[in-house]
Amino acid sequence: MGIDNVKNEIVGQAQQEAERTLAQARTGVASILDKTRQEIEEYRTQSLQRTHQLLETMERKSLATARAEAQRREMNVRTQLVNEVRAAVRDHFLSLGKTEKQKFLSTLLSRARKEIEVGTVYVHKQDEAFVKGQSHTGGHTGKIVVKDIAGGLIAETADATISVNYSIEELIDTAMNLHAHEIREVLFDND
Repeated sequence: MGIDNVKNEIVGQAQQEAERTLAQARTGVASILDKTRQEIEEYRTQSLQRTHQLLETMERKSLATARAEAQRREMNVRTQLVNEVRAAVRDHFLSLGKTEKQKFLSTLLSRARKEIEVGTVYVHKQDEAFVKGQSHTGGHTGKIVVKDIAGGLIAETADATISVNYSIEELIDTAMNLHAHEIREVLFDND
């Protein structure tokens, strides 16, 4: 029986060694699984954070784009409103009756005479008759030239070195620039 005892003892020791090795392997596997789970959880957490940051960045960009588009549209509407005001004022001057137009052109010509010695007057074709016959150079009728302006007049010295522009376009531009603040307040008073 000595051999069987030795054999059983060797088998028992081998079995114990195998169980110890298996227990160590199981502990190692459990440790590796825990570590892998932790790494997966960390990766998942980091991935969620990156996704959240990416979404926030995309949202900020989207909001910035939307704000820029809204500002662009608002500016277009404001520009359109100012252009409509400009057109309404222009149309008002162009639709003056004969008497009013005569008075208006006479006033402009008088203003021009105060600034320069008028030699030539440039007017729209429809306004030529209103200016003809008026004394605009101190007692004689100077030259009247038809010009492509909407209305009003441009007066020039005889030697063409100095001119004053009282065309409708120039008068409106000047008034719009001088009163830009008030115009903005009236049109956009909620700002």
